[in-house]
Amino acid sequence: MPNDTPLSAIYPPDYESRWIDTPAALQEALLRLEKTDWLAVDTEFIRGTTFYPAPALLQLYDRQCVYLVDMLKITDWSGVSRLFESRDILKVVHACSEDLELFNCVGLSQPCGLIDTQVANALLDGELNEGLQSLVRQNLGIELEKHATRSDWTQRPLTDKQIQYAQEDVVVLWPLYQKLAEALRLSGKYEIALEEGEAMRLAAAGVQDMGRYYLKLRGGWRLRKGAQQLLAKLAAWREQEARGRDIPRKKICPDDELIAIAQRRPRTLGQLTEITSIQGAGLRRYGAELVGMVREHMKADGDEPETGFEMIRPPIPREYQDLVKKVKKLTQKLAREHRINVGLLASRGLLEEFVYWHIQGGAGTQPQLLQGWRGRICSAPLERWLQDDRSVPPRQSP
Repeated sequence: MPNDTPLSAIYPPDYESRWIDTPAALQEALLRLEKTDWLAVDTEFIRGTTFYPAPALLQLYDRQCVYLVDMLKITDWSGVSRLFESRDILKVVHACSEDLELFNCVGLSQPCGLIDTQVANALLDGELNEGLQSLVRQNLGIELEKHATRSDWTQRPLTDKQIQYAQEDVVVLWPLYQKLAEALRLSGKYEIALEEGEAMRLAAAGVQDMGRYYLKLRGGWRLRKGAQQLLAKLAAWREQEARGRDIPRKKICPDDELIAIAQRRPRTLGQLTEITSIQGAGLRRYGAELVGMVREHMKADGDEPETGFEMIRPPIPREYQDLVKKVKKLTQKLAREHRINVGLLASRGLLEEFVYWHIQGGAGTQPQLLQGWRGRICSAPLERWLQDDRSVPPRQSP
């Protein structure tokens, strides 16, 4: 049964804790950390009304010492980046997507050699989005104190409870990792956990490509080719503006209005105000630039996109919806056989990506279901099923 004793009183009994808020202190810590082969990583930050999260604290733990790095004071992250880039050091995290986003914000390299305990749990057929508190309770019988989660991490000094919370979030990852790693190795999934960690690292590093952000605007699939090319320019402009001014995208121009501009192509400020909510100061700041982009696009005769331009993927046609359901049923069976959470193996997005690739004649990049560890599980069964099931609609010509 879980107990109420703080983790710091149970495991380990003698770890150090150091507050790092000067370049000299950070350099001293890095000299020690570069000798380790295992590192727990976590961050604390605040989500506000800005584009970027406000960084506050970076926690690093090497099984001997917790380093609490003050992100309000440290500005040179080159040494930590080198630490993160080392493939000789295993980095262990929990639910790290927002941590990786924060690393992008401050210019930190994405960590190589990554294992996420939340992913590890799903690979062992646990819940897909299991929180750290619940995972620790189930595996270690320890009750973590989580009251400081939503506290103000930018205040200085931090409270004793905040310090304890920050320490325990990384200290607990060592015994948790040991238990999960043993189960992963026994089930032959340890390398899969590393492979998935590498995929997360690459995905986080790739979000900086502003030129591809239009592909996230799924409502734009109805636009003809030239309008989608204009949408790509508008979305890249908005992304640069949002990041540069640190304000949410929707404060500049919501997705649906960006799509409307690409579709209706306003060439005057009056036409722009008819189809968007941009008024007053926003119109003075953005209006001329938006209208200018539309005019430039039309002057260049943008009805024909550049060679290799990627169109927004449309929804799966109605006649193929049953195929999505059948592929889902097959992947559910495979997930049960391999004792992996089906949401990790084959999410709805991955299922639709596979079906769309199939109905396009198998042209272009292979879907994720056929790549890497997912491909080793799903590729052969899916291919056999597609060949044997006469109810599967035929592929279109590529």
